[in-house]
Amino acid sequence: MNEMKGKFAAFVGLDWADKKHDVCVQEGNVEQRKCHVIEHKPEAIEQWLVELHKKVKGNIAVVL
Repeated sequence: MNEMKGKFAAFVGLDWADKKHDVCVQEGNVEQRKCHVIEHKPEAIEQWLVELHKKVKGNIAVVL
């Protein structure tokens, strides 16, 4: 994973479900991870992703 740290500003683990989505975010230069729950609504997912992208200002790797 060390070789990937320079390519991505954040790494996201996403547990996709039918009622909610559990996500875990690790910014590329930080060891601590932050976990969130996102509603299963397109607008909630979009809002969360837009905010994350503004915060990390770079590419985001996503694993489902």
